[in-house]
Amino acid sequence: RYGTVTGVQTCALPILKLLDNSFAGPPGHEFIMSAGQPTYLDFLVLNLVTLADYCWGAPAMAQIRGQVRLGPWVDRMLARPRIKAYFDNPKSLAVGYEAVRAVA
Repeated sequence: RYGTVTGVQTCALPILKLLDNSFAGPPGHEFIMSAGQPTYLDFLVLNLVTLADYCWGAPAMAQIRGQVRLGPWVDRMLARPRIKAYFDNPKSLAVGYEAVRAVA
């Protein structure tokens, strides 16, 4: 199942709805529990998102970005200067070698 659209659909989709609903806070809240700054929970969810991207690649990210609130949140988090710098630096990624990544 892993590395395929079926794996993404059966494993990730139920979790995505739960994550998307986590952002249904008061108007103006751009993060899970805060309007102005991300909290520990935001970084935890970002870790889940990057893990899904690592394991399932484009099919998973298409599902994530298709969520009403979660998709824009991912874009906001990844655009944060220090997070963007981390992911833009290939030396930051512990195991990002194509030979060990799951293929879609």
